Amino acid sequence: MEYTIFYKTKDSDDFKHRRLNLPFEECEKICKEEGYTYYNIVDLTTYNADDLHDRTNITCYEGKYYFPEEKIPYPKKEPKTIQSLKMSFVWDKDDEEDYDYIYNGQDEFLTVVIAKFPTMKNVEEIAIVAQDIIKDLPKFLENLEKNNQAVYINEDFSPFKWLAWIKDDKVRLIHQDYGDSDILEEFDILIDKEKFIHLCSNMLKIMEEKIQADTKRYAKYVKKKYGT
Repeated sequence: MEYTIFYKTKDSDDFKHRRLNLPFEECEKICKEEGYTYYNIVDLTTYNADDLHDRTNITCYEGKYYFPEEKIPYPKKEPKTIQSLKMSFVWDKDDEEDYDYIYNGQDEFLTVVIAKFPTMKNVEEIAIVAQDIIKDLPKFLENLEKNNQAVYINEDFSPFKWLAWIKDDKVRLIHQDYGDSDILEEFDILIDKEKFIHLCSNMLKIMEEKIQADTKRYAKYVKKKYGT
């Protein structure tokens, strides 16, 4: 049985991890001997897809579990080659009364955008936070260019992962949905690299525009109601 240990040490509050192919009792003994300030011993196979996504930063692909620092091998199966990947974006506006919670410090200022894939029948729509996209997508693209493989993790509000590889002048892209008990692979495509980069750049531009529009709307509401 393989167990994964998530732990903290007295020198760091950040979670670390290690895998041990040992019985639970032996894993616990090692944790105590190492003097971890916190630890959790987990059999990852017991996690549903949504638990795996919510509780860890692990990607599961073809029955194997990968941490962010681990490279996922290029898949052996054949993808679907497409000429372009189209996405449309709609700002999911809050009710103005929701801004009260933000103003009073009871909620975060988040700009939610609904993205759709018109040509992908298996994906109806995904809900993303624009502030997260503009922070995390450039890191994903940088990792992809540097390592020829990267994973984008979308946490709120639609739990999905993009698994990507660079293959010659193409990008292999797999979209996984972690929103249910099982991981659903909703598409597996091969697309021209430049077209994919252009799509991501356009996405970032639109996210910036939605954030600016949301910020102006929020400021207008606050000034009208609170005079500030």
